[in-house]
Amino acid sequence: MRGVAAILLAASGLPAAGQSLLTYDRSGGLIAQTEAAVRAGGSAYVSREALYGAASAMVIEAGGRLHPVLWVTGEDTDIGVARVWIGMQAKAGPDASTRKPERAVAGGVEGRVGELKEMGAEGMLARLDFGPRRAPSSAPFYDEHGLLGGWCAGREVDGKTFWFAAPAGRLSEMPAIRETLEQWNKRHSKQQESAYVRALGHLWADDIDGALFYMRKAVDADPSNARAWMQLGFTEGKAGLGPQRIKSYKKAIETDPELEAARYLLGVNLLMTGDRDGAVEQHKALSRLKSAYAARLKSFLDALHVDEIDEGKVKHGHGKPA
Repeated sequence: MRGVAAILLAASGLPAAGQSLLTYDRSGGLIAQTEAAVRAGGSAYVSREALYGAASAMVIEAGGRLHPVLWVTGEDTDIGVARVWIGMQAKAGPDASTRKPERAVAGGVEGRVGELKEMGAEGMLARLDFGPRRAPSSAPFYDEHGLLGGWCAGREVDGKTFWFAAPAGRLSEMPAIRETLEQWNKRHSKQQESAYVRALGHLWADDIDGALFYMRKAVDADPSNARAWMQLGFTEGKAGLGPQRIKSYKKAIETDPELEAARYLLGVNLLMTGDRDGAVEQHKALSRLKSAYAARLKSFLDALHVDEIDEGKVKHGHGKPA
C-alpha cells in the first residue's frame, strides 16, 4: 500500500511532506488534490469544496500511507472546511494552537495574520496577507511554531482574491453529522451554493452592497439554506435595513428552528426594537436547546431590566424575585 501511495504522490505532484486529500469521481478520475490536517482519533480537516461530486476520497500521510475517507462527520459551510473520519491508524499532525498566531503558513506560502473581527452573523475571522504570493483557497494553516493555527479560506471579490483565517478553536466546534460521501453530495451542490460562498467573500471584504446582492441571490437559489437567511439578516443590518433584517432572521429560524445563532441575533434585535416578549421567547428557545447563546441573550435582558418567566417564577432586572 505504501508503494501505491508513493506512486500516487509522484503522479499527482503533491508535496512529499504534509498530509493531503485526493478526491475521485465514479470513473476513478481525480477531481481535486488539496491539503488535509489529520487530528487525533482518526479525524481529518479537509477542503469542503474538494468533496463536491466525489464518489471516493483518501488522505495520504506524509510517509505515504493511504487512509480512505469513510464518513463525513462535520462541516463549516462558511469557511469551507469539512471533518472526515479516516480511521484510528492515521497519524495525527501537530497540536492545535491555543492563541491567535501572528504569522501563518498555508500551502507553503507564508503570510501575516491580521486582527480578529466579526465577519458575518457568527464567528470571528482575521484577514490574511500573503503579499504577491498566492495561497490555497481552502487549506489548513500553521503558525510560526508549526502548530495548527486554523483554516485558510480564500474568496474572490471582483476579480481579486482575499484570504481569511478561522482560528483552530472554530474547527473543533463543528456540529456532528455522519454521512457517506454519496449521502453528503445528495444534500449539497456547488452550483446551488456558489452565490452564498461568493456573498460571504464580499461580506468579509467589507463590500456590503456586493454582499447584499449575492446574499439575496443565495436565498433565491436555495430558500432552504437557513444560514444564508441568517447572513442576509446580518448584511441587511450592516446596510441599515432594520425591518428587513428581523424578517430574515425569522425566516432563518423558520427554516431551521435549531439554528442557535439566528435565534440569538433575532432576540437581540427584537429587544433593541422594543419587542421584549419576542426577545424573551428567543431566550426560552435557546435555553431549551441548551445553547451557550442563552446566557449571552440573558445578559442583554438583565441589562435592560426585562421581566422574564423562569421555571414558573417571575423575575425582574438581574434575576431577583418579584
